Amino acid sequence: VIIDTEAAATITIDDDIAGDDIVNAAEAAGDVTITGTVGGDAKPGDTVTLTVNGNSTDYTGTVKADGTYSINVPGSELVADADSTIVASVSGTDEAGNPFTATTEASGDNKDGGYEVDTDISKPTIDLVASSDSGDSDTDNLTNDKTPTFSLGNIDDDVVAAGIVVLKDGVALEGTLTEEQDGTWSFTPSADLADGTYDLSVKVTDDAGNSATSTELE
Repeated sequence: VIIDTEAAATITIDDDIAGDDIVNAAEAAGDVTITGTVGGDAKPGDTVTLTVNGNSTDYTGTVKADGTYSINVPGSELVADADSTIVASVSGTDEAGNPFTATTEASGDNKDGGYEVDTDISKPTIDLVASSDSGDSDTDNLTNDKTPTFSLGNIDDDVVAAGIVVLKDGVALEGTLTEEQDGTWSFTPSADLADGTYDLSVKVTDDAGNSATSTELE
């Protein structure tokens, strides 16, 4: 005869929420999958409950065969949570029928499972620099320079990638994007441009994965 009157379980939240612990604008508009692992007396089929944003609505799932769980949570709820806190609990009964509930918490200031929110990125600008504009006005976007220089503006400090989008017969421009010491960016084509009309825009992406595209320069 075995007498067993106590049950014990554990639960953790994986520390790669949204893949990089940062919820960006695209993720805020969809679902974010929260994953983790249970242990102790917790077993496949037990119920896992997630609470975010102090919400009265819980998000539930079950423990998988390998002892992990995976539950989708609206990204908007993660963004709305001022302290970026996720509470996870697992409940069930052990082999002797003893009930248990184990709980863990991850918050924005907790490196183990916490997350940050970054949904903002500035809309960049692109303009033909005055020294390359050879028309009657420095702002008429007319040039006889076959490798003109364009200035990019309103670039956030956390931008990690910038690219030029060119609309002319579906051909993309190749050239050099340069970031100056003062934080400004410029672009110069690497080959001579043929006569014609070009529509240019710049697309930037920050370290959270947010992207923004400028108004076209025509």
